[in-house]
Amino acid sequence: ILAILNWFGKYTIEIYLIHVAFRKVFKTLDYPTYRLKYEGSMLLISFVLAVALKYLDLFMEKRVLLSLQKK
Repeated sequence: ILAILNWFGKYTIEIYLIHVAFRKVFKTLDYPTYRLKYEGSMLLISFVLAVALKYLDLFMEKRVLLSLQKK
């Protein structure tokens, strides 16, 4: 259980921010966000994008740190 919570802990802010953005888009498009299939699709998209954004963030952070160390 601790490993699962640690994994989610790395991505919580990204998941939250992406989910809020998708909820706004779904509401704008008049999708009933209270329905399970729409909520599930928003969560799935949020998880996938959160993981991708986290890896992109780590990649960019490493590049910046390496360039600063070379100076």
